[in-house]
Amino acid sequence: MANVQCDKCQKYFDIKQREKKHGRGIVETYFTCPHCKAKYTAFVLNAEARRLQREIKGLTQKQFTASTEEEREHAAKDLIKSKEKLARLMEELKKQHPTINVNVNATGPEPADQRASPLDADQTAGAPGGTQ
Repeated sequence: MANVQCDKCQKYFDIKQREKKHGRGIVETYFTCPHCKAKYTAFVLNAEARRLQREIKGLTQKQFTASTEEEREHAAKDLIKSKEKLARLMEELKKQHPTINVNVNATGPEPADQRASPLDADQTAGAPGGTQ
Protein backbone atom coordinates (compact mmCIF):
# COMPACT_ATOMS: atom_id res chain seq x y z
CA MET A 1 0.00 0.00 0.00
CA ALA A 2 0.98 3.64 -0.39
CA ASN A 3 3.00 5.49 2.21
CA VAL A 4 1.33 8.81 3.09
CA GLN A 5 1.78 11.66 5.52
CA CYS A 6 -0.97 12.44 8.00
CA ASP A 7 -2.28 16.00 7.74
CA LYS A 8 -3.02 16.06 11.45
CA CYS A 9 0.19 14.73 13.07
CA GLN A 10 2.53 14.98 10.02
CA LYS A 11 3.85 11.42 10.53
CA TYR A 12 4.23 8.97 7.65
CA PHE A 13 2.46 5.61 7.55
CA ASP A 14 1.46 2.81 5.19
CA ILE A 15 -2.22 2.73 4.25
CA LYS A 16 -4.17 -0.25 5.53
CA GLN A 17 -7.59 -0.11 3.91
CA ARG A 18 -10.59 -0.96 6.03
CA GLU A 19 -14.27 -1.23 5.21
CA LYS A 20 -17.26 -0.29 7.31
CA LYS A 21 -20.79 -1.30 6.43
CA HIS A 22 -23.38 1.39 7.11
CA GLY A 23 -26.47 -0.66 6.28
CA ARG A 24 -28.63 -0.80 3.16
CA GLY A 25 -25.65 -1.92 1.07
CA ILE A 26 -23.54 1.16 1.78
CA VAL A 27 -19.85 0.43 2.33
CA GLU A 28 -17.26 3.01 3.34
CA THR A 29 -13.61 2.33 2.49
CA TYR A 30 -11.20 4.22 4.71
CA PHE A 31 -7.86 4.16 6.50
CA THR A 32 -6.64 5.65 9.77
CA CYS A 33 -3.35 7.12 10.92
CA PRO A 34 -1.83 4.63 13.38
CA HIS A 35 -0.17 7.50 15.26
CA CYS A 36 -3.02 9.95 15.94
CA LYS A 37 -6.04 7.90 14.73
CA ALA A 38 -7.13 10.52 12.15
CA LYS A 39 -9.61 8.90 9.78
CA TYR A 40 -9.45 9.28 5.98
CA THR A 41 -12.43 8.13 3.90
CA ALA A 42 -11.33 7.03 0.43
CA PHE A 43 -14.79 6.38 -1.00
CA VAL A 44 -18.36 5.35 -0.24
CA LEU A 45 -20.23 2.84 -2.42
CA ASN A 46 -23.67 1.28 -2.65
CA ALA A 47 -24.98 -1.38 -5.05
CA GLU A 48 -25.54 1.17 -7.84
CA ALA A 49 -22.02 2.58 -7.44
CA ARG A 50 -20.53 -0.91 -7.58
CA ARG A 51 -22.57 -1.59 -10.76
CA LEU A 52 -21.21 1.63 -12.28
CA GLN A 53 -17.66 0.59 -11.39
CA ARG A 54 -18.16 -2.69 -13.25
CA GLU A 55 -19.64 -0.78 -16.20
CA ILE A 56 -16.64 1.58 -16.24
CA LYS A 57 -14.26 -1.36 -16.23
CA GLY A 58 -16.10 -2.92 -19.17
CA LEU A 59 -16.18 0.34 -21.13
CA THR A 60 -12.46 0.85 -20.53
CA GLN A 61 -11.76 -2.61 -21.94
CA LYS A 62 -14.12 -1.96 -24.84
CA GLN A 63 -12.20 1.21 -25.72
CA PHE A 64 -9.01 -0.80 -26.18
CA THR A 65 -10.57 -3.76 -27.98
CA ALA A 66 -12.94 -1.88 -30.32
CA SER A 67 -12.36 -2.76 -33.95
CA THR A 68 -13.32 0.65 -35.38
CA GLU A 69 -12.63 4.25 -34.45
CA GLU A 70 -16.38 4.84 -34.21
CA GLU A 71 -16.73 2.06 -31.59
CA ARG A 72 -13.78 3.51 -29.62
CA GLU A 73 -15.29 6.99 -29.66
CA HIS A 74 -18.69 5.66 -28.57
CA ALA A 75 -17.09 3.70 -25.70
CA ALA A 76 -15.07 6.78 -24.69
CA LYS A 77 -18.20 8.94 -24.53
CA ASP A 78 -20.07 6.31 -22.53
CA LEU A 79 -17.06 5.97 -20.21
CA ILE A 80 -17.02 9.70 -19.46
CA LYS A 81 -20.76 9.70 -18.75
CA SER A 82 -20.47 6.69 -16.43
CA LYS A 83 -17.53 8.19 -14.52
CA GLU A 84 -19.42 11.46 -14.06
CA LYS A 85 -22.50 9.59 -12.88
CA LEU A 86 -20.40 7.57 -10.40
CA ALA A 87 -18.75 10.73 -9.03
CA ARG A 88 -22.15 12.39 -8.50
CA LEU A 89 -23.52 9.27 -6.82
CA MET A 90 -20.54 8.97 -4.47
CA GLU A 91 -20.85 12.64 -3.47
CA GLU A 92 -24.56 12.12 -2.79
CA LEU A 93 -23.80 9.07 -0.63
CA LYS A 94 -21.33 11.11 1.41
CA LYS A 95 -23.94 13.84 1.94
CA GLN A 96 -26.63 11.32 2.92
CA HIS A 97 -24.43 9.82 5.62
CA PRO A 98 -23.07 12.62 7.83
CA THR A 99 -21.46 10.10 10.18
CA ILE A 100 -18.91 9.34 7.45
CA ASN A 101 -15.85 11.56 7.89
CA VAL A 102 -14.87 12.69 4.38
CA ASN A 103 -13.28 16.07 5.02
CA VAL A 104 -9.76 14.88 5.80
CA ASN A 105 -6.86 14.25 3.39
CA ALA A 106 -3.58 12.43 3.89
CA THR A 107 -0.70 13.36 1.67
CA GLY A 108 1.99 11.28 0.07
CA PRO A 109 5.73 11.76 0.46
CA GLU A 110 6.04 14.37 -2.31
CA PRO A 111 7.40 17.85 -1.47
CA ALA A 112 4.89 19.99 0.42
CA ASP A 113 4.07 22.16 -2.61
CA GLN A 114 3.33 19.08 -4.76
CA ARG A 115 1.36 16.93 -2.30
CA ALA A 116 -1.41 14.83 -3.76
CA SER A 117 -4.37 13.68 -1.74
CA PRO A 118 -5.47 10.06 -2.02
CA LEU A 119 -8.95 11.43 -2.57
CA ASP A 120 -7.77 13.31 -5.67
CA ALA A 121 -7.04 10.04 -7.45
CA ASP A 122 -9.43 8.38 -9.84
CA GLN A 123 -11.99 7.01 -7.41
CA THR A 124 -12.66 4.04 -9.59
CA ALA A 125 -9.12 2.76 -9.14
CA GLY A 126 -10.14 0.85 -6.04
CA ALA A 127 -7.68 2.28 -3.56
CA PRO A 128 -6.61 5.62 -2.17
CA GLY A 129 -3.97 7.29 -4.27
CA GLY A 130 -4.79 5.04 -7.20
CA THR A 131 -2.52 2.27 -5.86
CA GLN A 132 -3.39 -1.20 -4.79
